[in-house]
Order: sequence, then C-alpha cells, then structure tokens
Amino acid sequence: MSTSARALVLLLHALGGGARAWEVWRDTADVPVAAPQNRLDRNWVVVRDGCDALRDELDGYRGSREGAAASGVAAAALGLETCGAAVCLSIGAPAALLGAAADLRRWSGEGPVEAWYLADCDSIELGFITYGAPATVWWLAPDGSKQQPRPLRPREEGTLWVSSRLGHAFVVTAADDREKELGRFVAVHDAIHVLEKGGPPTSRTPASEWAKRERRLSEHERSRARNVKR
Repeated sequence: MSTSARALVLLLHALGGGARAWEVWRDTADVPVAAPQNRLDRNWVVVRDGCDALRDELDGYRGSREGAAASGVAAAALGLETCGAAVCLSIGAPAALLGAAADLRRWSGEGPVEAWYLADCDSIELGFITYGAPATVWWLAPDGSKQQPRPLRPREEGTLWVSSRLGHAFVVTAADDREKELGRFVAVHDAIHVLEKGGPPTSRTPASEWAKRERRLSEHERSRARNVKR
C-alpha cells in the first residue's frame, strides 16, 4: 500500500469514531452470535486479554470492526496464547468453527501488526452485476459526495470488481443520471451485489433458468472473492 493510500485509510478510520470499549470473552459462549444460524453477527479483531499495548495499537485503525480480549477457553479456541498474536473474525462465520475462522486472518508476530491488519482484516472484495441498463458505481466519501465513478456494463461479462475497505460505502446510479440511485451498499464482508435481477425481456430462456444461473454465478464469485490473495 502506498503512503498516501495508507494515510487515507487511517484518516477514514479516525473519522469513523474514537476508540470503543473492548469486550472480554472468557468462554466461547461469550462470543455474540445471531440466532438461529448461530453465526457471528459482527466483524471482530481479537487479542489475548491483558495485551494492552497491542489492543491500544489496534484501536488506532480498527475502524468499524469490534474489539474483544479473550482469555481462558476462548483464548485457547482462537489460538491466542501470547501477546504476539491477533485474529480477525468475519461476520457470518459459524460459531462452531471459531478456530478455523481465526486461522483465515491471523497475525502471529511476523511483521508489523498494522500491515497485517490493513491487508488481511480491512480489505474487502465487492462484485457488482446488473441485468438491466448500464450503470455507474460510485464510492461515497465521508462527506457523502459521489467519487471515483466506475462503469457497470450489463450481464455477467460486465461484472465489476472493486477492492475496498471495511466500512466503505458505495452507491449505484443510472449511467446517464447520477441522481437516479439504484442501490446503496456498505462493505462489511466480501460480497456480490446483483442489481435488476433476471434475464433480458427478449430472452427465450425461462425465468427459472436465469435464477439458477444467477445463483451459480453468485456462488462462484463469492468463492473467487474468498480466494483472493492479498
């Protein structure tokens, strides 16, 4: 990441609010989940309880990600044995697989924790697909202004991929009218956003077949996003 890009990321996180209190997890039952799926309902960065210096450093750039300090059974489940380790847990991860989820985004003391956090925890891959008219995807600046327009062409071949940051917001508008909004989206996890679903009106392909193709495409693209090497 360039110096200017890194400065922008830290500025946006600072604008997102000051340091918030860290939760304490002593057991895996303390991890907040959403029922009935029993999956994490928020994005977390977790350190071992008592590692105040590491916690304070992460407070400088964790932005909208919640913070937790783990001890006892919770720390063991997440592999947080020392203050030279931290993990990021993503919203939607199954509570029954916390250890596996933690291994996906883990810092084990190799290199600066800030570099790890910005590359592994703060990076989001978003995909946009439309089956309607051409559109434009805008990044929403902190002041609400539309910036960095990107063209979105119809159908699968026009899929637009955007490398973003946790908490960043986007708005999709008609290509010929930036005031005509088609949808607003916030980057909370890797995702595919489909606008104006369905096949072209002139297509002879049944609507049910278009729905199947769309589901297969979304599953494929979600898998692609998860496997992006940062």
